[in-house]
Amino acid sequence: MIIATKSIDIGELRDACLSSQTLLTYCESLVPKAYQHLHFLLDNQKYYVALRLRKIKSLTYRKKESLLKELLKDVAISGVINDFTDISDIFDEVNVEKLLILLRSGDNGYRGA
Repeated sequence: MIIATKSIDIGELRDACLSSQTLLTYCESLVPKAYQHLHFLLDNQKYYVALRLRKIKSLTYRKKESLLKELLKDVAISGVINDFTDISDIFDEVNVEKLLILLRSGDNGYRGA
């Protein structure tokens, strides 16, 4: 599953659990501006944050339940959930010049079956 970042400071996450709105704002802040138009990335990031939130022992079950319910409302995850990959790791491996040429040409390389 592609996410914005695996680097989540548990202290910051705990601080963001004041309300569902602060938690949502925290999740949005984890997605770099350049990728905020990718809705799947924010949904996947919310899911990843939810997994980390579940492990915070200082929050009560009821608090976690209410936060997770709001955080994951209308979330549709994309990808396989047994592995998480930062989007920056993908772009570190891509030849950006060739990608830009491909995107500008409108040719996605698909030639049919």
